Amino acid sequence: LEPTVLAASRSGAFELDVRDRVRAAVAQLPAELRVVVLLYDVEGYQHNQIADLIGISAGACRMRLLRAHQLLRTMLPLEREEWGGDHD
Repeated sequence: LEPTVLAASRSGAFELDVRDRVRAAVAQLPAELRVVVLLYDVEGYQHNQIADLIGISAGACRMRLLRAHQLLRTMLPLEREEWGGDHD
């Protein structure tokens, strides 16, 4: 890492920038995808719980989450370290 990036990372500013970019990207998702991302990734609900809450099947919930994550990856070309670890 470059010294400025390393210094920013140590100060926490780097992590804040990543979080801000992720929040902005999530906000740009279509509503039917955004709600699933927020309920699953942020609030920790399970697929069947989300399905019951928003009136879709658990399979549809999984597909929406998959589509949302695919869109977020294209919207956020982050380095592996920025995602918070190994995600293979």
